[in-house]
Amino acid sequence: MVVGISGNGDVEGVSVQQHLKTLELAREYGVRALPIAHPYIAGVSDLSFLPELRRLGYDEISVKGLRYCDARMRSWMPEASRQLYLGREDEEVLPEDGWRENVADEGFSLLSPKQWYLREGQGMSPHLSRDRAEELVDQVMEIANVTSSSNAMAVREAAIARRL
Repeated sequence: MVVGISGNGDVEGVSVQQHLKTLELAREYGVRALPIAHPYIAGVSDLSFLPELRRLGYDEISVKGLRYCDARMRSWMPEASRQLYLGREDEEVLPEDGWRENVADEGFSLLSPKQWYLREGQGMSPHLSRDRAEELVDQVMEIANVTSSSNAMAVREAAIARRL
């Protein structure tokens, strides 16, 4: 599970505390989770949650930038920050404004979601028996509207195979 925790609560409408609670529950229930500061917005994102994240037992984090849209974001973006993004609307921008040092100072390693998924998936064995996979897929197929160039049986078999 990847959980966004950007410190942009005022912009996103979701508090850092809510994200921290999700990450705490993930730990409590044994769900592997990667916190991701996304989008990290220079001059807006507040990484002061990092010590609490460490206290919860996390030592890796991913940080991704912002794909800026001036028409939608200029009303709340501080002018100094806005200047870092202007003219780069077609790309994800992650300014080097000290975030990397903050992450390192708190003892975190940087890890991309792709690296995390590849590592976490290594050596995983199937969790479902064929019978259980068939049962679950059949439940979905009863209510699904399958639109595919394959026939319904081929779609069913592919869905079962993905669960084995």
